[in-house]
Amino acid sequence: MRTFLLISSIAVLVGGCVNRPGDFCDVAEPQRPSRAAYEAMTPREKAALVKHNDHGEQACGWKAAQ
Repeated sequence: MRTFLLISSIAVLVGGCVNRPGDFCDVAEPQRPSRAAYEAMTPREKAALVKHNDHGEQACGWKAAQ
């Protein structure tokens, strides 16, 4: 029983370690919602969007939206 629990625990932990190929700059794109979509977002969603785009500008050289 101990062996089964140990193997099960390891399988669960390893199963959570799936990575997408490439780094952030390879797989992410700037998020530019419409004005209506932006206004419908919660403050937390707006902050996450700004954080995502700021990181992309710093790490990937994205240009700020005009």
